Amino acid sequence: MSRSRTRTFARRADELGCRQARLADVERALNAIDEHELEATWVEQTVRHFDTVWESMSVENRARLVRALVQRVEVDEASGNVTVLLTDLEAANEIARPTSMDNRTPAHNTNESQPIEVTA
Repeated sequence: MSRSRTRTFARRADELGCRQARLADVERALNAIDEHELEATWVEQTVRHFDTVWESMSVENRARLVRALVQRVEVDEASGNVTVLLTDLEAANEIARPTSMDNRTPAHNTNESQPIEVTA
């Protein structure tokens, strides 16, 4: 085999390796999106019939729902204030949407959730 063909073969083998790595990354991202969509669908159905569903839910599923809806809880013991930051489900659904054609910038804008102040 000539040197030219050897270099071309090596370059194409490197390109193939890069594309296979990119494919693996995309497959992992798609699996994460699938998992997120299943969770979002479950939460949506649960919230739609909340009163009935809550009463029939196990403790484990109640905890799962709360974890899906609440991003963070901050307690200020000195003032007695509790801040609950809810998950921005709209932004979470936006994550599953495709990115722009150059695969570098998202095709959407997301805003962080606003905290809800609760006084204990």
